[in-house]
Amino acid sequence: MTLFVQLSFTGTQFAVLSHLVLIGRCESDPADLIEDVPGNPTIKRFKYRKKRSGPAQDLLDAMCNSVATDVVISGVDAGFVLPDGSPITATGGATLPFGGTAMRIVYDVTDAGSANYHVAELSGTPGRVTHPAPAILFHELAHAHHAAVGDAPPPGPARVRQTIEHENAFRLQVGLPLRSPTDQGVGVGYAAPAQVVCPSTLEPDAMPVEGGLRMRAPTTSIAADVWLDIGGKPATDVVLRDGWVYGTTPPLPAGDHPVTLTQGGLGSPVGTLHYTEELLLAVRAAVSAYGVALQEAIVRLPGALTAEARAIVTADAELRGHAVDTVAHARADARGESLESLAVDGIWLAAADVLAALQKEVSDGHVIA
Repeated sequence: MTLFVQLSFTGTQFAVLSHLVLIGRCESDPADLIEDVPGNPTIKRFKYRKKRSGPAQDLLDAMCNSVATDVVISGVDAGFVLPDGSPITATGGATLPFGGTAMRIVYDVTDAGSANYHVAELSGTPGRVTHPAPAILFHELAHAHHAAVGDAPPPGPARVRQTIEHENAFRLQVGLPLRSPTDQGVGVGYAAPAQVVCPSTLEPDAMPVEGGLRMRAPTTSIAADVWLDIGGKPATDVVLRDGWVYGTTPPLPAGDHPVTLTQGGLGSPVGTLHYTEELLLAVRAAVSAYGVALQEAIVRLPGALTAEARAIVTADAELRGHAVDTVAHARADARGESLESLAVDGIWLAAADVLAALQKEVSDGHVIA
């Protein structure tokens, strides 16, 4: 599959490119991602190859490199009318046939002319949440991918549900509220749109106020004396593994806390960790922290040369999972809220495939050939 960005709508190609870069989690310079198409001056080819795994990166990598179907992306404004006569603002975007086996994605890059789109929240309440242009584009990319690989249901609510569930994995990754897969309508008129931004270099970039979960920061250091300091308090169990410094976070009040990496006696800021009291944000952060713990186990396993050593690594990963559960329950108790909710379930479900793959890698790595 090859992605192309259409140039015939003046100026919108730059918005499309920026949204694709955001979906790719800003892993490449935009100038390196496009190239001319010989004989066709109306489109540019979008190039992408992921540097790390995640729902957004995995989909974009597949769209660019795996499936043999071409997709042309056309950014339009809020006045665009689809071939069936409906306004683009009815859905925000659409995936259409485009000659032969190719497809065309059309989506509104203007956020409904700055009026902003909204969708139903995954919470069991009639709340509405923001539906910004990068989420709309990801939604349509997911439609195109499922159609290309042949696992899309027939047109109708089941197909939209499949794509919304895929979209929710992206929303979880970038910190957007999750969307209801059953209340599928799109509306216009939302006062406070959320922004999709380039990710922090910290993983995760948020933490429950209880702390006690794993995080990591990238480093080029090979020094043994590497330390992490968060909001003036040291992280514990700090280790350097495979270009990352891992540590267990301390408890801190809600708010943004600077993270400092000290290596070779010299400290440098590496980002800000947002501590939260809100249950859903805390659960989302805890799920991400569990993913970090599993990735740490994966990079530890090659150095564990005995069955006993590998058993210790996998046991540590299990303990990290228990810590996530403990912190989530503590946060729910502190808030007087329940973990038995559609919104909490949605966070876990959106991360389920990624976590299952990491857990399998830990399990497979435990076996010594």
